[in-house]
Amino acid sequence: MIRVEHLAVEGIHEDLRLTLGGASYLGDGYYLALDPGVEPGVEDRGKVGRQLRRLLDQWIEAVEQLELDAVLHLPFGYFDQCMSCVQVARQGEAVTLRVGWTEREGWSTLPSEIADFVHGVRDFSADADSPSVEGSVARLLDDLCASRDAL
Repeated sequence: MIRVEHLAVEGIHEDLRLTLGGASYLGDGYYLALDPGVEPGVEDRGKVGRQLRRLLDQWIEAVEQLELDAVLHLPFGYFDQCMSCVQVARQGEAVTLRVGWTEREGWSTLPSEIADFVHGVRDFSADADSPSVEGSVARLLDDLCASRDAL
């Protein structure tokens, strides 16, 4: 269903990959490294991995708390003029996932504190090429935990 990885590349650009329904999306660890909420003054590849783990912990918590017939947005790509995210729409024990973006600037949401973002996106636009992936809440949580534990 979904997988998030920290790629073994040089630097902190195009080092994050989200895979959803066979489609892959790259993101930068740059904003994760800059986040002053955790390890202020440290801006290295190791911090990106630790921050990604923390980000996935927050995703897991948000999905666990997602009410029936509700929608949330999980931030992934932090960019200067926008952010990419995964939209999660819950219907009973089923979820539908789509990748898209919002015009919120990447610097406006700390990766270590995403609670306001998760329920605050009002301008989500799905990527035209993004598959709509359906599955269970349990499967989504299993996949997110597996991604976190693989870091």
